[in-house]
Amino acid sequence: MTNDSKERLQRPSNHEITKLRVQSQIAEYDIPKAIRQFGLVSDARYLYVDFMTRHYRIDKTNGVTEWSEDGFQSDGNTCVHEAGFNEVLTIFDILFYSEEDACHSGEYTVMQNLSRVQTTGYYAGKGMFSQSEDYWDPQPEKLAAACERLGGMPAGKGDVSYRIPVFQNIDMLLQFWQSDEEFPASMQFQFDQNLLQFMHYETAWYVVSHCLELLRQ
Repeated sequence: MTNDSKERLQRPSNHEITKLRVQSQIAEYDIPKAIRQFGLVSDARYLYVDFMTRHYRIDKTNGVTEWSEDGFQSDGNTCVHEAGFNEVLTIFDILFYSEEDACHSGEYTVMQNLSRVQTTGYYAGKGMFSQSEDYWDPQPEKLAAACERLGGMPAGKGDVSYRIPVFQNIDMLLQFWQSDEEFPASMQFQFDQNLLQFMHYETAWYVVSHCLELLRQ
């Protein structure tokens, strides 16, 4: 292997660079507002958040974000993992960029409709779900079990359809239809029409990407 190849392998990805940059800006964020708005627990060092079945802590000095499936024990005997790009970008977006008076409409729409730019909404996600559709098509019962593992509750239409909790009272609707003689398998996600009061449009795609990853685990 050449030195250039080794350097490329060691070089952090664009996602990793973005995640580190977002975390490093923790001092610029309004932590008291986030605590007040979402009723978060914090201590001298960490801010604690629950996001899609996992417990997270954000170091208030450097923004480093970690997660644990069982919470964080005071004796330190906790299995802690570094949070990934999708998790960090979503959590920080919700906590520090949501509108203070953000509220839900109670009406759901496919996520592509959330974009204020029609062309962006139309093309966004084209082909993104194809791998997942092919994977779950022969085993919809396993998809249903995976949704329930994420705390999902049956809702909506489709061969498999669940409302999956994301963060506090933010949730999303996953709908899946198996293939038949006329149509291929199809998967779509719906969010509350006011979702963009809580996060940017691209962040919704981070949520979906993280969900698809968790479903396969």
